[in-house]
Amino acid sequence: MKKYRFASYSLIIISLLLVSLQQINAQGAKSVSEKSYVQARRVLDAGIEALGGREAIGKIEDLSLKFSGINYARNQSLSPDTAYFRGTVEGAMTLDTKGNRVIFEQASTLPGFRFHNRQIIKGEKGLVFDMEAKTANTFTNPNAIANIGRSRFPHVMLMTASERAATLRFLGQEDFDGKKQNVIIFSTSDGTQWTLYFDAATNLLTKFENLDTDSRVGDVAQEFIIPGYMSVGGVKIPTGRIIKRGGEVIQDFKVSDVQINTRPAESAFERAQGFEDLPANNPTPTPIVVELAKDVYLVQDAANGYNVMFVAMNDYILVAEAPINEGTSRRAMAKIKETVPNKPIKYIVATHFHDDHSGGIRTYMAEGVTLVTTPGNKGYFEAVAKGVRTIAPDALALKPRPPVIEIVQNMKRVFTDDQHTVELYDIGAGPHTKEMLIVYLPKEKLVFQGDLLNLPQAGTTIITPGNETTVHFADRLKALGLNVEKIAAVHGRTGTMDDLRVAIEKFKALK
Repeated sequence: MKKYRFASYSLIIISLLLVSLQQINAQGAKSVSEKSYVQARRVLDAGIEALGGREAIGKIEDLSLKFSGINYARNQSLSPDTAYFRGTVEGAMTLDTKGNRVIFEQASTLPGFRFHNRQIIKGEKGLVFDMEAKTANTFTNPNAIANIGRSRFPHVMLMTASERAATLRFLGQEDFDGKKQNVIIFSTSDGTQWTLYFDAATNLLTKFENLDTDSRVGDVAQEFIIPGYMSVGGVKIPTGRIIKRGGEVIQDFKVSDVQINTRPAESAFERAQGFEDLPANNPTPTPIVVELAKDVYLVQDAANGYNVMFVAMNDYILVAEAPINEGTSRRAMAKIKETVPNKPIKYIVATHFHDDHSGGIRTYMAEGVTLVTTPGNKGYFEAVAKGVRTIAPDALALKPRPPVIEIVQNMKRVFTDDQHTVELYDIGAGPHTKEMLIVYLPKEKLVFQGDLLNLPQAGTTIITPGNETTVHFADRLKALGLNVEKIAAVHGRTGTMDDLRVAIEKFKALK
């Protein structure tokens, strides 16, 4: 009996030991996600230490710098088949992390345009000052400061990753610029996934990238490359920044005059005097249909700052412009079909190839709508139609079909029936593009254009200065002998010939 009890006790003890060992092994074993996180955490912590360490970074209350360099106008140059326009860019910024505010000022150029804006952002509220037009408008963007900080200062990016530790994963090792890199990924609160590359020898962040959808080619990586570092106040700061999109350089600038903890004056963040207020910038506007004349309509605010015109011909609808992306085109098409429910959209006219004006063209292609464009832009739009879109599949990706493209021959094309006449004119090479279509309705004495006269949006009578492109537009209207009273626009409110004249006068006064 005693022998049996001893054997039973032994079996119980052995069983308990086996269970304990299984629990220990279970606790010690790590899933793939856990292993990936642990490796990513080590890489991230080493990267933070390489920049100066958490303590030094934590002492940064404000940081200011100047920058200058080149913007390469991808999908925004004079024509699709020429080298990208090299636009100059220079500016300065102050990031006040303690006060959660930013001052960002930049002067830059695009073909036929020059810009000089100053932004003051406090929390999610911002003010944009046009330093030439002397106008100001407000906006709301809860991610504005975070986006500015992350895209320019590695310590902000890495501390954000640290705060989002649950999303950290190790991707492996890759070569970049001839050096071995440790690569991790994390997600920001808005869902954006950022891939971070750290030099395996120095642990310094060398680049970060995310995936996006490009208007021309579809799926792309956008890379932010750090060419080098300088030491300021015990923390390493980038000497510049290079941005690539789809493997092509779109920005390259150098950084100078970096200062930490200068405690900028409170007055620097206050509103400047001498600026006229524009209507507040609404990031999610509600499109409305405005009747310009009988059977002629404008979808106002199809996207923020973008309008679409359409004409109800006897048997079909002609649409002018497909800005931004599929979402914009969907909103515009819904309003068009709501206004004129019993006619098909037959033609979509692209004033020019720039991607903010034609980014929604694939939505019309997917419905078999004929695209009308100029000879030099045909190849660009054929490439757009072939773009591979798996990251954010659009209607054309889900149901592919070859595009139908017709060319404006000899600088002019006319659409007509017994009630309507619509004339398209290629106004020729100008400061903004080599080919540019305007839509003219002779009976209505109306012209629709994109980028040639950009007045502020509806709700104000302010006339802002034009530019070289505006002067070219006025000259071509005169040369073509077009009788115009109304000037409808992709950007801003519908104007008049007097508005055009005043805009040019204000532009010339700036010279």
